Amino acid sequence: MPITTTVAPLYRAQKLLVAFLCIVFGFWGVYDYVWAIPAQQSRYDRYEQLKTELESLESRKLEHLQRGTRPSQSEIDDFNRVSAALTALAPGGSPPVKVNKWNRATQWFFISCLPFTFYFFWLYKKAKRQVYRLDESGVLHFEGDPVLNSGAWRLDDIADIDMERWMSKSIAHAVHRDGRRLKLDAYLHKNLDLIIGALASRLHPEKWDQQAKRVKAGDGTDSDQDAESADEPSPPVAA
Repeated sequence: MPITTTVAPLYRAQKLLVAFLCIVFGFWGVYDYVWAIPAQQSRYDRYEQLKTELESLESRKLEHLQRGTRPSQSEIDDFNRVSAALTALAPGGSPPVKVNKWNRATQWFFISCLPFTFYFFWLYKKAKRQVYRLDESGVLHFEGDPVLNSGAWRLDDIADIDMERWMSKSIAHAVHRDGRRLKLDAYLHKNLDLIIGALASRLHPEKWDQQAKRVKAGDGTDSDQDAESADEPSPPVAA
């Protein structure tokens, strides 16, 4: 039965999730930098302006009291208008906060996430283009490989398989008779471990099984001992 690879679900989820988070953080930074922060600064400036106007109106009101005169209707209207505007800008008595000088610089950190969206999405698309298939006759087909592009290696074309980094990095290299090396990364591709196991168990059956797991040193011990026991002469039977 042929073995065909697909993008590993964990790898796909990681790259798409990080790309999504880069989009979210990036546009969050753009929104804050372009709209939220200027709006906050505008509210703060308007509040300070109205507060200055109110202080001026209260000073004039105090002068009227000291002189025993009545403020004009326009002054009363201005006082009410400014007071209402200040109340609207400070709901619950909390005045607008001045924008911190580091706020805009911080948003650039979030905005800088946007280019990485394309990078992580490209990594996912690159892995998706890479397809490996081992057919029933033992021919290894590959497409989209970043080094060798596409091709097919027959059973007798594969001289060896390098498993040096398999246990630590889930990476093996199929070695062609002419010296070319095909990188097989099982972290990126689902079912690639089965292809690696099929090749490794054929080329190095004493070291690897078909699941690409190391053959234990004592796997053949019991059968060897049984064979030795069968060769030993049976003890004489007492008459």
